[in-house]
This record gives sequence, structure tokens and C-alpha cells, in this order.
Amino acid sequence: MILLSQELASDLEQAEIDYMIDRMTAVQERPGNPMGVEMRAFGGATAFYSKAMPWPQFNTVKGLSADEMDCLDDIIHFYKQRNGTGQFEIIPSKASGELLQALHDKGWYASGFHATLFSDTSSVLASLPASFAPEDIIEVRQLSGEDIDLYATLHCLGTGLPISGKHHVAENNIVLMERPGWHFYAAFVQGSPPAPP
Repeated sequence: MILLSQELASDLEQAEIDYMIDRMTAVQERPGNPMGVEMRAFGGATAFYSKAMPWPQFNTVKGLSADEMDCLDDIIHFYKQRNGTGQFEIIPSKASGELLQALHDKGWYASGFHATLFSDTSSVLASLPASFAPEDIIEVRQLSGEDIDLYATLHCLGTGLPISGKHHVAENNIVLMERPGWHFYAAFVQGSPPAPP
């Protein structure tokens, strides 16, 4: 069992920031930047913006702590200049009363929660009975560019996006499938991809 420490929480947050920077950079590098992606660092925080992807996960600030309190007006202005709305993601170990009060004073409030899940899978695998053979039932395959339609379908169904937006998901993720460090996987149950509920 792994206990969450402040150091591990910071590492997990940094992994999310690194992931998001690379993802948004890949989308930004599409010819003409059709999604209108912009990113800006404010101290240890990074603000992400997309004109054509108005969903919160693409218009968010990650890495914010009390160290960036002097940047709050600049961050808010970054979004106002673009007629966008952002959100602040603050991990509990960085959520000081002073920072939360400063955000409240500027009209911001807690409106939801985001969880990052992690696990040491070695203990899970070690606890399975020797007779358990998941490979007979479930096969995990790495996807390639040829599988982008399947990926986009699963992405929409799994995140609640309308299937009508599948082509946008495909366009914004095909650039990641061939990007170094990125790997997409899907589980197949008895040879078939998961079916919608």
C-alpha cells in the first residue's frame, strides 16, 4: 500500500500538468491551430485555453498555490482577454486559506472536485488466484492511427460527449497517437471492443 504524501501529491499534479502541456501543444501544432490553443505560465501555475474546445478540462489553471497569489489578476485577465472562462484546479496540499480567500474575494468559488487515482498494481496482481486467467476474457491492445474511429467512439461514450462530436475527438487525438511518449489502449472482451451501455 502506498500512502499519499505531500511529495507524491505534487508529483501526481506535475504529471497531470506535463500531460496537459504535451496534449495541448500537439493540438496547437495542428496546421493553423484550428482549436485556438494557448498556454501561459504564471509562476508555478499553467493556464490552458482553447477557443474551440470550451470544456473546462481545456480551459483550466493547474499548479496554483499561494506562491502565485500575486498572479491571480493576470490569470483572470488572461481568460477575460479571450472572452473565455477558466477554472482553477487546486490540490488540497496547496489549498491554503489565504489563497482560497483571495479567489473568493475575486468572485471565484469551489464548484466541483477532480480526482487523480493511482495505485501500486503489483499488490493487486499478486493477490489474484493462480487459476485466474484474465487474458482468456480480456485483451488489452495498443491502438494505432488506424483505430482512431474506435478510440473517438469510446472516448465520446466514456466521457459523455455527444457522438456527433466524434470527428473533433478524432482530429485532436490522432496527432497524439504518433507522438513520442503517447500510447492509447483499449480493452477487448472476448475479442470485441466494449459495447455502449
